[in-house]
Amino acid sequence: LKGLGDSIKKVKYIITEVSFKSYYNNDNLYNEINDFLVKQGFEMKNVLDYGGFGDAIYHNVNYGK
Repeated sequence: LKGLGDSIKKVKYIITEVSFKSYYNNDNLYNEINDFLVKQGFEMKNVLDYGGFGDAIYHNVNYGK
């Protein structure tokens, strides 16, 4: 996600896998991903929790403005 740079502003929705506990070295957990996306102007719409990991859906509230 960080690799998108300023292009992230052109994205309307993001669906991403998230982890609530660490499975690998240096992995990004849900809180880190959520904080980053909120700072980029995204709002979390839904999280599906499958027990330690899941899918999160975000909407860019500034898309098209």
